[in-house]
Amino acid sequence: MIKTIIFTVFSALTLMLASKAFALGFDIKTETLPHAFMGLLGGITFLLYGLDKMTSSFKALAGRKLKFVLGKLTTNRFSSLLTGAGVTAIVQSSAATTVMVVGFISAKLMTLPQSLAVILGSDIGTTLTVQLIAFKLNQYALVFIILGFMIKSVSKSDSMWNIGRVFMAIGMIFFGIFLISESMNLLQSIQWVKDMLTHISNPLAGILLGFIITALMQSSAAALAIIIAVADQGLLSITAAFYLVLGCNMGTCLTAIIASLKSNQDGQRAAAAHAFFKFSGALFFALIYILLNEYAVKAIMALDIKGISTGETITPRQIAHMHTIFNISLAFMFIPFINPIAKKLTAIIKNKKPKWRLQAKYLDTFLHDTPSLALNAARIETAMMSKRIQKLLKSAPDIVLEGDIDQLAKLKNEERNIDALYSQIVYYLSQLSTKNLTRDESRQLVWLMNSVNRLETICDLIGEELYQIGQKRHKKDHQVHKTARNHIHKIADATIRGLKYSTRAINSFEVELAKNDKAIDKIEFQKLLDRAHKHLTKRLIADVQHELNDYSVETDIIDKLQRIFFHCRKMTKDSLKLIEERKGKKSKTVEAEIVEELLNPLP
Repeated sequence: MIKTIIFTVFSALTLMLASKAFALGFDIKTETLPHAFMGLLGGITFLLYGLDKMTSSFKALAGRKLKFVLGKLTTNRFSSLLTGAGVTAIVQSSAATTVMVVGFISAKLMTLPQSLAVILGSDIGTTLTVQLIAFKLNQYALVFIILGFMIKSVSKSDSMWNIGRVFMAIGMIFFGIFLISESMNLLQSIQWVKDMLTHISNPLAGILLGFIITALMQSSAAALAIIIAVADQGLLSITAAFYLVLGCNMGTCLTAIIASLKSNQDGQRAAAAHAFFKFSGALFFALIYILLNEYAVKAIMALDIKGISTGETITPRQIAHMHTIFNISLAFMFIPFINPIAKKLTAIIKNKKPKWRLQAKYLDTFLHDTPSLALNAARIETAMMSKRIQKLLKSAPDIVLEGDIDQLAKLKNEERNIDALYSQIVYYLSQLSTKNLTRDESRQLVWLMNSVNRLETICDLIGEELYQIGQKRHKKDHQVHKTARNHIHKIADATIRGLKYSTRAINSFEVELAKNDKAIDKIEFQKLLDRAHKHLTKRLIADVQHELNDYSVETDIIDKLQRIFFHCRKMTKDSLKLIEERKGKKSKTVEAEIVEELLNPLP
């Protein structure tokens, strides 16, 4: 929300400033004070926009592969730490990594201790952006923008289009830093600006300012880029920069904390752990700096490898190194204590009482910012819903044919539970539909919504239609013939297999499984129907008066099972259509393996 406000309010000012800057050969020093402030705000807008587009482009380029890496290479705390650092270095968003982590915890692919190690690693990975910014490539900003635009213009694939966006985003980042730096160069002659920068050397003031800037920007990289631009003009002392860096690292937790308020307990624990790491680490380093000030300053000066720093002010490279060292130090400080921290968090943030009759396990609004993960969560939840329907369908024939009132009531109660699950999935998908989805993600969402609706129809056929038939049979005390029961059970078994394998095909995208599985063969199923109807007709002809009522009950049951089978076949066809539209992407994902586990043959 804050970013949107900043973009909206200052976009016009930015365009005015940019055009004037180009006209004057980037000589903003000749401009008046209002133009300096416009340059500052415009630079911040370019910086935020560039960082946002760079992150989204990297996520689009590498999202699926990185999910697989996260799922496979987090077997222990150390591999989790390295994986978190590597994934975030590519995606350039610790928030995106945290979202993936929460999704894996919910899907039981990752334990909480492993996730905390990934979060520590993700903080290390984000330092790459700050290191890149410290290279001072401002003079090449327009080169990156032009190159990116050319790649986007000629690209014929989504990958190349996103690569073009990455180059344009990098150019916008450096152009934003250029505007900020030049504006601060003009403002440094103002006395109150100098006084304000002097007061930042106070620990509380420096940390608080860094926290506020990061909270407003919703990005520690953006906040540190501003600090680097100020330092590039020689306006920051080593002490002031140190406290600002600590404040920026603390402020980066705020976005995750706010987002976790609407999340489940896994998301809240991850956000709380992140805040604990940053705040306690910042407090520790602030105390060390105060107690060992002389040695700390010398250590920071030693980070200036090229010897540019005068000792009184700090260089952009020193700020980048401070930020990197802080986050690496946090990892070494907390990695040995991951397990006790995870236990304490689980004890403090307890699981809430479910709001629904049957609470969804894997749906988390925290995942909506990464649609591919949100779709996977919805797909896994759909698999769970399907498995419950399979169990319901397996028990239904016996209950409808010879069950008592209590058994029929249990059948109806389970149908209501599944209805509650259905409502949550549909609501979750409807929320997701408002996000910025790719073409493939949009296709998946529509297909998944159709599949969930068909499963709900199947559930209603069992919990309402078959339930009413069972009540009618019990009320009039009909006795279904043994041979008829056998035919009905055979049809029901084939229907259960059709539901199980069509759902497996949907969730794992296995083409051969969906095409070749005999359990969903229409011809074989029709033979079962023909045999059953032939038997019922013979009995009816033999004794019309006695068999008519039983015939009505038996044919109604068969009709409902036939309709269920129709929906199973339709789900399978929809799945095959989606597979073909996705251009042969048949490799199994981590999520597909989960679904296969969930859909093991019923005992």
